[in-house]
Amino acid sequence: MELRQYIGKPWAEGAQGPDAFDCYALVREIQSKHFGIDMSQVCIPDYEDQDQIAELMSGHIETENWVRVEKPQHGDVVFMRRPTRHYGVWLNIDGGGVLHCTKDLGVKFVKDSAWHASGYGRKIYLRHRSKI
Repeated sequence: MELRQYIGKPWAEGAQGPDAFDCYALVREIQSKHFGIDMSQVCIPDYEDQDQIAELMSGHIETENWVRVEKPQHGDVVFMRRPTRHYGVWLNIDGGGVLHCTKDLGVKFVKDSAWHASGYGRKIYLRHRSKI
């Protein structure tokens, strides 16, 4: 599947693709199918409990495989803290941007030039240790 073909797929709680995703499952799928990186699955029991999600993600073994970087490269994971804890993938498409999946809109691509208006706040870029 080409990366643009994910756009428009719906979000669903716990969905692992290929017809619907949650944000982390979309990142896992893209990393595996397009960048050759297998990521561990994270089971989130309550999508409304942001503190629980933060604890699950920060304590998950997968965090050991990712290093924070200042400038994104094609395929880096993007972490956002607002309005919720959320993940996407940086793509060097149309000047760069984030492909991610949200509850209300499903999979969408937000150009970096339009990021500020998107309401997702500051982006933290993470690169897999194998790519450093």
